Amino acid sequence: MARSHYVEHARKSPGHCGRCDLVIRKRDPYYWWKFRYGGKHIRCIEHRPRQSDLTSSDKLSTLYAAQEGLEDSIAAARKKLGQAQVARYELAEAAYTEAFKAVLELKGDAESCKDEAQTVADEYNESADNIEQTFSSSPTADLCRENAEQIEEWTSGFDQVETEIDDAMETFQGKLIQNLTSANWFETMLDEARRKDDEAFGAALAVGVMFLPLEEIDDYLQVVEDAIDSVESHCGELPL
Repeated sequence: MARSHYVEHARKSPGHCGRCDLVIRKRDPYYWWKFRYGGKHIRCIEHRPRQSDLTSSDKLSTLYAAQEGLEDSIAAARKKLGQAQVARYELAEAAYTEAFKAVLELKGDAESCKDEAQTVADEYNESADNIEQTFSSSPTADLCRENAEQIEEWTSGFDQVETEIDDAMETFQGKLIQNLTSANWFETMLDEARRKDDEAFGAALAVGVMFLPLEEIDDYLQVVEDAIDSVESHCGELPL
């Protein structure tokens, strides 16, 4: 893993940011790192290098990038939850819609992260197979197998995360229906929205919340926070 260096004031322009192509000028701050082979990699102050940037392994870069993408989704979901928590006093339906939609999207992002990680595990196993065709015993092949096993163990936890989110949203939906008078219309609306897309379903849930007493809204937003916590607690456990 390469080490990232931060330069507060460039003595001269180091060139362009490798992420956004911004020209870094003299006296601008920037980051740089270098692998054993090849030249320097440059990033502007807005694009601090991440773990996926600092490894020279294509497999690990893909794996880390998948995790980082999920971390970004978690941060976005927390931001939308915070906006909904503030907006509860204004009964802002749009903020609730975004919060519920963020949780549903987070579930999809977790599934994508799992698929990306499993692809990397398969590549490690394939590498081990290729090595073992030539060498009956190889520490490199053993390491590839070990990496694949650790990744597969990590991805297996996402099944529990997806189940927890599904259970939380089902509980949430059930409580809404129970708390709404003459809820048949609401249940029908939810079913129709679910068949459309996450945005429609999130909007339908938000409509239900709008009919609740103000003191009960926090209980429902807690469901959103618990779902985000579930994904975050697992996301940070990448073994490699």
